[in-house]
Amino acid sequence: MTSRISLGSSDAQSRIVGIRRSQIAGFLIGLMCLCEYLLVGAGTPILVVALLAFASVAPLSRGNTVGEFSLIALRYFSRSRKFNWQPKSFYVYQLSQIGRLDLAGTDGDLDASVEHYARSLALEGESSEFTLSLIRGGGHSAIQLATPSQSHPGDPWQRETAVQIETPAREFWREVLINDRYYAVVSFDDFSLVTRTKHIFKRFLGWLPSGLVVVHTQVVGTQRGSKLTARAAHRVTIDSSVTQALGFRLTTRNQVQLERKRQQEREVEAGATLLRIGVFLICSGESRQMCRARVQSSIEEARRSGLPARLRIGQQRELFESLSPRINCA
Repeated sequence: MTSRISLGSSDAQSRIVGIRRSQIAGFLIGLMCLCEYLLVGAGTPILVVALLAFASVAPLSRGNTVGEFSLIALRYFSRSRKFNWQPKSFYVYQLSQIGRLDLAGTDGDLDASVEHYARSLALEGESSEFTLSLIRGGGHSAIQLATPSQSHPGDPWQRETAVQIETPAREFWREVLINDRYYAVVSFDDFSLVTRTKHIFKRFLGWLPSGLVVVHTQVVGTQRGSKLTARAAHRVTIDSSVTQALGFRLTTRNQVQLERKRQQEREVEAGATLLRIGVFLICSGESRQMCRARVQSSIEEARRSGLPARLRIGQQRELFESLSPRINCA
């Protein structure tokens, strides 16, 4: 087998022939409404719907389309600003360590324990999940693992008593306020241009006064993983064939993506575990200005390292409830 290809862009935005599914749906809806207006003689409301559908496919600078951004804003303004937040009822484990793992020579043991734990979760059922949190605050650092599974991750981890405290919170457009402290979630959606892969997140924790790097991992069951990877590799192959048949040149980026999916299918078929991984950075501050300054510094540092990070505006509450980070609300 050839050397493993590095990570690329996120699979969260599914594409067909290089176009997002939401854009295809918006264009088809607009085309149908326009044809009905021109050929059948439908009223002005149908023309308005067609124009709105065509406008929804336009991309924005933040990575979303107009339609996606409108949907985010609609969900944001339709829910209450105040809510009660608490971490999910997961089993929580703390990494037992003294000093730096790399200097002690035990960082490889940590990697092996996480890999073994992911394989054990893949055998439990169709899907499971766990979250690794690298926490910095109050002059100390810690690494935690949270999971709904009862399986123990191994020797380097010690079970912690998880305190489930319901805390009053308030949602804003760019951050959430939890117990007089502001938090903001930044996401990383593309790893194809990373120049310092090994040390980028260590650098974040090194110069941030406080923050969390959250690696949320969904473990796909063994049988389901084989089906998903085969389907993804087949779709990318068909997309590439259709693109060339239409006269478009097959770019190097498309070739790498195609080979990445084929390699993923081969490894999963050989027994590897299929993981869906999301990487997030949570910045915090005692004031909104401090929180926003740390977010901006983090995004600039990420871009210098080849990571196109972005602040998830309008989705802060949804991300906090989904990630359920262990933050200090005291």
